[in-house]
Amino acid sequence: MRLKSPFRQLDEDNDYVPISMSISTDISTTTSGTLGGYIYPKVDDDVLNPRLLKYKGQVFGLTCAHVVLNQESISGGAEKLHPRVFTPSPVLINLYRRALVSEMMNHSNTTPEYKVYYDAVQKIDEKYPIETIVVNSRSKKRNLPPSSLGNVVWGERLIDDNKLSDIAIIKINDGSKKKFVNYLGEDIQLSQYDPSLILSNLNIKRTVSLQPRKHGILNTANLNVFKIGSTTNYTRGTLNGMKLIYWSNGSLRSSEFIISNEDNKEGFANGGDSGAWILSKLVDVNDTINSFDDEPQESGTESERQDDYKNSLAAFIESFIPKVSNKTEQINNNAKKNKQENRQTETGLGVLGMLHSYDGEYKQFGLFSPIDDILDRLYTITGVKWGIVGCFDDDNTELFSSKSIVSGEMSLVSTSDENDVID
Repeated sequence: MRLKSPFRQLDEDNDYVPISMSISTDISTTTSGTLGGYIYPKVDDDVLNPRLLKYKGQVFGLTCAHVVLNQESISGGAEKLHPRVFTPSPVLINLYRRALVSEMMNHSNTTPEYKVYYDAVQKIDEKYPIETIVVNSRSKKRNLPPSSLGNVVWGERLIDDNKLSDIAIIKINDGSKKKFVNYLGEDIQLSQYDPSLILSNLNIKRTVSLQPRKHGILNTANLNVFKIGSTTNYTRGTLNGMKLIYWSNGSLRSSEFIISNEDNKEGFANGGDSGAWILSKLVDVNDTINSFDDEPQESGTESERQDDYKNSLAAFIESFIPKVSNKTEQINNNAKKNKQENRQTETGLGVLGMLHSYDGEYKQFGLFSPIDDILDRLYTITGVKWGIVGCFDDDNTELFSSKSIVSGEMSLVSTSDENDVID
């Protein structure tokens, strides 16, 4: 008999590390989260600062700061300002091992139950060797994966422009021979939840903007979304809107985008899911945006209403003028129709943002930061624009090959003493 671990594991012969894996630092004993995905700095060949050229082609992991920067990290001294991050999460590995040992001791060593638990413990020790680390100035032995994912190079958890910025970037290890791609992986069998989540629909290909449209209403309102968290795995919901958080004195604290679970009595997220990316199938994104664009829009000002009146009057007059040819109009209509059909059959996933917390009596609401805000914040901090591995930019060129292997030397940014302290 073989026991199934409660956390996601990778086969030794796997040549890539998918997203949505559980992560934690080597010294964390309680805090664990989810690896959102992979990003990279857009360093041009003609960059003004030539020292940035060594970061061209490097990949960084993205998650929440409160997952990998906590009081344990800060208390570890200067050497722990850039803690090592592992996947699967050492927190989950060691909790699982302790649970197995505890259950094993409830049985006689001659029983088959004892042997099952004993074999499971031995397999954990074999796959995740025991290392001695220093936690709060004390030496401890812990089971850790053979190699780390990388080191935290920068993170912050603060309110910026009335929005929570809970971001940390992880520089992937230079010596890793694995590929780091924004791919959900086939090991978790997502087709059991949604039959369309197979093959190309497991790849992230675009970012989805949440810019307000038409009197402040999102053009992606009611969009079907989902996330893969290391605790609750696959959950789905609809993009609800924004939540305003106020202090007791009435001042605005922050505004957060929220997701409502389809069943309000079922949770969307739980502890350990922080860092998971909010995703949607591109076919759903296109359908939602197209249906939104087809809705009539009322002008909000007097001048706009006058322009609408003039346009309507001109159209009325033109309707009495015989048309010489409908060929141009037909070509335009066909082009528009073909474009809509291509969008409707587009495969792949779009990323909307990153989950940072949950709310509601049943934890049915997920709060997240839009991916555009995250990339803008990284640009503000580093002075370099960032992209999503495997996605395409505005001129329809691939930003970075999803098949690249990480290489590089030093971290792009340093950890800020002011912003690293996590409450």
